[in-house]
Amino acid sequence: MTVTGKLFGLVFAICGIGLFCHFNNSQRQFEAKLQSIQAGKVQPEILTVIEKRQRHRQEGGWVFFRSNRQSEIVHWAPAELYAAASPGNTVTGYYFPDGYFIPQYESDKKAGTAKWVFLGAGVLLGVLIFLGSSMRRHKNAT
Repeated sequence: MTVTGKLFGLVFAICGIGLFCHFNNSQRQFEAKLQSIQAGKVQPEILTVIEKRQRHRQEGGWVFFRSNRQSEIVHWAPAELYAAASPGNTVTGYYFPDGYFIPQYESDKKAGTAKWVFLGAGVLLGVLIFLGSSMRRHKNAT
């Protein structure tokens, strides 16, 4: 049981650190895109809504746009953008190699908080489980 407990604790800590790194990277990418836009390195494009599709009971959905660059752009839209999108409406987007970025509807607020929650909870739970497993072994030995 102690080896399993220690392994379980280690997995929690590694998951917490891994999710922290993932959200931290996401936040850095978001900030880099904003800096590119503010520096004028990326030019705005007008995106026209063609249609939108939503999965059952899901916040947000897929919005299909058209631009001068592409005849069809498929973009996962957060709830606010999905609600505002109607065929014919336009939004300003910025093209990046990983897809279009629509700053007025995208935010990294959740990533900033989430990374610390995952790091703290993962490491704390991992250490507590690891130590609890070690203490059981020590009590059983005496």
